[in-house]
Amino acid sequence: MSSSSSSVSDQLWRPFVLDELTKGFCKKELLARDIHFWEARNPKKGGLLMRYELLLIDQKGTTIQAFIPAYRLGDYEEKLKAGEVYKFNSFLVINNEKGGRSLQHW
Repeated sequence: MSSSSSSVSDQLWRPFVLDELTKGFCKKELLARDIHFWEARNPKKGGLLMRYELLLIDQKGTTIQAFIPAYRLGDYEEKLKAGEVYKFNSFLVINNEKGGRSLQHW
């Protein structure tokens, strides 16, 4: 009986999509493909690495820019590969200066 109930819950589970994100801290799971990522450096501080910027796309084709702050890069930089699908959870959704949204992954 437990195997049938787990398969039912597996069928009901669906990842959060980018269109459903709202500003604030989110603990839901988001599946998205990392289309491209790059280093963001501060030229005024000798090229200090500030964060990794990521361009993500979900299963609906919606895109969003995300970043991983420098103090968390050690946890992720060896694992990041463009084109791979990742599961994100426990992240902050913020408005950027140009009116869009971005994710900060903790």
